[in-house]
Amino acid sequence: MKDSQKKSELAIFRGFAEVCPLNVVLTSIENRDPPEPDVVCGIGNGEEQVAFELVEIIDDGWASLTWQVCSSTSFAITSRFTASTSAWTPPGSIWRDRR
Repeated sequence: MKDSQKKSELAIFRGFAEVCPLNVVLTSIENRDPPEPDVVCGIGNGEEQVAFELVEIIDDGWASLTWQVCSSTSFAITSRFTASTSAWTPPGSIWRDRR
Protein backbone atom coordinates (compact mmCIF):
# COMPACT_ATOMS: atom_id res chain seq x y z
CA MET A 1 0.00 0.00 0.00
CA LYS A 2 1.28 3.46 -0.87
CA ASP A 3 2.27 5.87 1.90
CA SER A 4 -0.02 8.53 0.42
CA GLN A 5 -2.99 6.16 0.68
CA LYS A 6 -2.10 5.31 4.28
CA LYS A 7 -1.87 9.01 5.19
CA SER A 8 -5.19 9.70 3.49
CA GLU A 9 -6.88 6.81 5.29
CA LEU A 10 -5.52 7.97 8.65
CA ALA A 11 -6.71 11.54 8.06
CA ILE A 12 -10.19 10.39 7.05
CA PHE A 13 -10.45 7.99 9.97
CA ARG A 14 -9.21 10.59 12.48
CA GLY A 15 -11.94 12.95 11.27
CA PHE A 16 -14.48 10.19 11.81
CA ALA A 17 -13.04 9.22 15.20
CA GLU A 18 -13.27 12.79 16.52
CA VAL A 19 -17.05 12.91 16.03
CA CYS A 20 -18.24 9.30 16.31
CA PRO A 21 -19.85 8.08 19.55
CA LEU A 22 -17.42 5.14 19.96
CA ASN A 23 -15.01 7.07 22.21
CA VAL A 24 -11.99 6.21 20.05
CA VAL A 25 -8.63 6.67 21.76
CA LEU A 26 -7.11 9.02 19.18
CA THR A 27 -3.52 8.18 20.13
CA SER A 28 -4.15 4.49 19.44
CA ILE A 29 -5.12 4.85 15.76
CA GLU A 30 -2.75 3.01 13.43
CA ASN A 31 -2.64 1.71 9.86
CA ARG A 32 -2.24 -1.96 9.08
CA ASP A 33 -1.02 -3.66 5.91
CA PRO A 34 -3.17 -6.09 3.92
CA PRO A 35 -4.59 -8.58 4.51
CA GLU A 36 -5.42 -6.93 7.86
CA PRO A 37 -8.12 -4.22 8.05
CA ASP A 38 -7.01 -0.69 7.15
CA VAL A 39 -7.16 0.83 10.63
CA VAL A 40 -6.97 -0.54 14.18
CA CYS A 41 -7.61 1.51 17.32
CA GLY A 42 -8.64 1.33 20.92
CA ILE A 43 -12.05 2.41 22.19
CA GLY A 44 -13.35 3.34 25.61
CA ASN A 45 -10.48 3.11 28.06
CA GLY A 46 -8.21 1.74 25.30
CA GLU A 47 -8.32 -1.88 26.43
CA GLU A 48 -10.70 -2.97 23.65
CA GLN A 49 -9.24 -2.99 20.12
CA VAL A 50 -11.46 -2.59 17.06
CA ALA A 51 -10.56 -2.75 13.37
CA PHE A 52 -12.01 -0.83 10.42
CA GLU A 53 -11.86 -1.50 6.68
CA LEU A 54 -12.29 1.79 4.81
CA VAL A 55 -14.20 1.86 1.53
CA GLU A 56 -15.30 4.54 -0.88
CA ILE A 57 -18.94 4.50 -1.94
CA ILE A 58 -19.99 6.61 -4.90
CA ASP A 59 -23.54 6.92 -6.16
CA ASP A 60 -23.83 5.59 -9.74
CA GLY A 61 -25.85 8.61 -10.84
CA TRP A 62 -23.26 11.03 -9.44
CA ALA A 63 -20.40 9.08 -11.03
CA SER A 64 -22.17 9.03 -14.40
CA LEU A 65 -22.97 12.74 -14.27
CA THR A 66 -19.39 13.60 -13.27
CA TRP A 67 -17.99 11.46 -16.09
CA GLN A 68 -20.31 13.12 -18.64
CA VAL A 69 -19.39 16.63 -17.49
CA CYS A 70 -15.64 15.91 -17.44
CA SER A 71 -15.59 14.12 -20.78
CA SER A 72 -17.79 16.60 -22.68
CA THR A 73 -16.34 19.94 -21.59
CA SER A 74 -13.00 21.69 -21.65
CA PHE A 75 -12.74 21.66 -17.88
CA ALA A 76 -10.53 19.53 -15.67
CA ILE A 77 -10.73 18.75 -12.02
CA THR A 78 -7.80 20.44 -10.32
CA SER A 79 -8.24 19.30 -6.77
CA ARG A 80 -9.43 16.17 -5.07
CA PHE A 81 -12.65 15.80 -3.17
CA THR A 82 -12.01 14.90 0.42
CA ALA A 83 -14.25 12.91 2.66
CA SER A 84 -15.16 14.28 6.01
CA THR A 85 -17.69 13.52 8.68
CA SER A 86 -18.23 17.23 9.24
CA ALA A 87 -19.92 19.63 6.84
CA TRP A 88 -18.16 19.68 3.47
CA THR A 89 -16.77 22.95 2.23
CA PRO A 90 -15.41 23.29 -1.30
CA PRO A 91 -11.56 23.34 -1.31
CA GLY A 92 -11.52 26.43 -3.52
CA SER A 93 -12.04 26.28 -7.24
CA ILE A 94 -12.28 22.67 -8.42
CA TRP A 95 -12.71 23.54 -12.08
CA ARG A 96 -10.06 25.08 -14.27
CA ASP A 97 -10.55 26.15 -17.88
CA ARG A 98 -7.96 24.32 -20.05
CA ARG A 99 -7.92 26.92 -22.79
